[in-house]
Amino acid sequence: MMKSFASVVSTEVKHSAKIINEDLKNVRKTLNDVADAKEREANAMLFRLGEGLVDKDRVIKMIAKLTDDTVNGKNILKVFRLGKRGEGVVRPILIMFDDVKSKEYFFTNLYKLRSLNDDFAHVKLSHDLTVDQRKELKRILDDAKARETNCKEGFLYSARGGGKVENSEISGKKRVKLINGRVGSCFDLFGLVKNKFHHLTNKGSNVKYNVTIGLLNVRSISKRVDDVHGLLCDGLDILVLTETWHGLAGNISINLAMPAGYQFVDFVRQHDPGHGGLIVYFRKEFKYKKIILPQLTTLEAVAIQFWVNGSIFILIAIYRPGSAQLSVLFFQELVSVLKQITVLGSNVLLMGDFNVHLERTDDPYSIRLGEVFEIFQLVNHINEPTHVLGGTLDLVISSCDFPVTNIKIFPSGVMSDHSLITVETLIQTFRKITARHVRSWKSLDGNQLARAVLDSPVSGPFLHRQDQQDYNVYQRFGSVSTSQSCYKSCFIGRFSRNNRNRT
Repeated sequence: MMKSFASVVSTEVKHSAKIINEDLKNVRKTLNDVADAKEREANAMLFRLGEGLVDKDRVIKMIAKLTDDTVNGKNILKVFRLGKRGEGVVRPILIMFDDVKSKEYFFTNLYKLRSLNDDFAHVKLSHDLTVDQRKELKRILDDAKARETNCKEGFLYSARGGGKVENSEISGKKRVKLINGRVGSCFDLFGLVKNKFHHLTNKGSNVKYNVTIGLLNVRSISKRVDDVHGLLCDGLDILVLTETWHGLAGNISINLAMPAGYQFVDFVRQHDPGHGGLIVYFRKEFKYKKIILPQLTTLEAVAIQFWVNGSIFILIAIYRPGSAQLSVLFFQELVSVLKQITVLGSNVLLMGDFNVHLERTDDPYSIRLGEVFEIFQLVNHINEPTHVLGGTLDLVISSCDFPVTNIKIFPSGVMSDHSLITVETLIQTFRKITARHVRSWKSLDGNQLARAVLDSPVSGPFLHRQDQQDYNVYQRFGSVSTSQSCYKSCFIGRFSRNNRNRT
């Protein structure tokens, strides 16, 4: 039976209306999920803390102690347990902070938990994720664990930012670790799962260590907290920031941008704290010493001597204000700094924003800067634009025999109007192989040694010999008697400054 035109139109309209309603439901669900995630981004979950009557006071005291009272009761809105009380049940605690920065500063200090009392020895903390986020994170972790289990080479698998699971380049302890990622309404779950990357390689008698170093004119650390935090979490061992505008060493933005396991050295422009400034972040396992430089007027500089894997190199972070006119005094002060540093070590690395247009090959200041580098046998590795307007202003300069590889210049205008630059330096330690002759004194035969002493010239009458003659007699006796009393072994050892183990 033929359908009427009206019925056909009615059917199509109903079908279209159904599709539109489904789309509206999906949009509404997405908006609700985003709003839910936004409400949770400043929350944290605390697990395995025994039930008590004063949970809020205990948690606030714990947070205040971990953060040196930077985050305290004023920054915490609510602390309460989730779920019904039950015998033998330890309910999780929800902590609501006043903003994300307070929460993230608390998370950067979680490594201090072991220093607290036994109540907090076994607690666990996590972000307050939505149901969908927890499902997605569980799927990622399960996928990474499955790949790791099926891997025959013993690689550590971890989820990365690109949305796929891939193997790391270093075999070692197998684990998938949830670290303190940034959580927001649209955060990437893959960024939450990372592994600690070790650059150590051992071939033969030498030990090599690839140190990854970044350089960025950040133009206010306060506005780039998340960006800096992300760069360090992505594997930078050292990060040099110029134009930080942080004003004072106690600026909270410095600590918010610093993940656990890092420390920093900074420089504040005394006459104008709101501008200029330098910050150098680096791993805590790096031994360091800040080098005192002469007072400078045309540039800002921080010099740090690092001990990495038994080798030494000196890093100089430099910023020359672009608003100041270039002058002869700038080159004189730069030469004075290089004279002081090159005396201390042969491995020197300069990184910073010089605000000298090296792309202008006929510019007298560019030529003069190149001459200074040549005098001190330094090599510039940056010959591409590092500014949105096309200038080559940010430089990486090293000693001729100090290897700098894998140089990457990222597009400018992303984090600031300057490019992010990353390089790698190869730190190599040569282990010296030595042979040691050692006697096993634990197996000394006392009776045999006593008989050797009685039968030796040493136990005879005193003949008033010269001191040298007496010493020669003793040496002959000692070598014979000890050889008879205990055996001598030869150990071949491989030694370096940081490794005193005998192998």
